[in-house]
Amino acid sequence: MLARAALLLLGGSLFCAPVLARAAELGAGLEGGATATLLSSGSTTTNAGSGTAGLLLEQRTDAGPVEFTLWEDAQLAYRIDAGCSVYSCLHGSLVPVDAGLRLGWGQSRVHPYLGFLAGYDVLRQSSSLGQSFVAVGGDLGADVSLLFLRIGLEVRVFTNATSVAPASEGGSFGILVIQPLLSVRGELRL
Repeated sequence: MLARAALLLLGGSLFCAPVLARAAELGAGLEGGATATLLSSGSTTTNAGSGTAGLLLEQRTDAGPVEFTLWEDAQLAYRIDAGCSVYSCLHGSLVPVDAGLRLGWGQSRVHPYLGFLAGYDVLRQSSSLGQSFVAVGGDLGADVSLLFLRIGLEVRVFTNATSVAPASEGGSFGILVIQPLLSVRGELRL
């Protein structure tokens, strides 16, 4: 699963060749953190939480003090084991593959940023092969730049933009995910 996610990320990076051609820095690394998932179905709302880890690729360029970063990531599946309505239950795991654009301030060793993300996420349920949905959201964070490393701390929030229906018939669920993430990336300056 992680190998497939890495190939998707690499493909996404290559698809963005015009950005890569102008990138001042290329980065790759690992991220990890916690995940809080809020599931909503009609009148029922359920919370669930778990840990997450993943791969992160980024291409950064700057225009004066402003940094533009195009990034892609894929995380390991994390458990969603809650969310029942009168008609059905949602139990399974979520596999997020996301991409985004960040605008940051790069005038010191600390680089704060604000970003937008879109994702193609797969919900795998025990009683079905799974379904995919489009997710949208944003992130707010800061990186600390140390030689060729970047250490980042961010809060990422995303929700489903398309319908998510459980394996059994009836109803659909809204998913809101909040993730505090820590990342360590190596970067190559071009």
